[in-house]
Amino acid sequence: MIRYIPEADAAGITADELEAAGLGSFGTDGDGDRVFAIKWADAEKAREYIAAKTAPTRTESLATERQVNFIMSLIARGCRDGGWCDGPETREGVARMSKTSASMYIDSLLENR
Repeated sequence: MIRYIPEADAAGITADELEAAGLGSFGTDGDGDRVFAIKWADAEKAREYIAAKTAPTRTESLATERQVNFIMSLIARGCRDGGWCDGPETREGVARMSKTSASMYIDSLLENR
């Protein structure tokens, strides 16, 4: 399970909206806190849903080529598991991220080194 998709946060899409779309559910973590989780298998569906909801009004710039290349090099080095944020693992998926989301994804991937 993943707990965070930065694209949703950046787009202002709430966990309640994702749950209503059948893309995750609420539960509790080990501390009894309410958390929203998305199955790994549904993460790409959630990203597609978010992209479709935000595409017409997207005002933030897309990830730079440098960000895309750096993310792909980190993934190639095996920095894709863990961290606090999940993201795409294909060049096309990474290229569709916003600059802000790509930056958060890089920070998360670097945390796992």
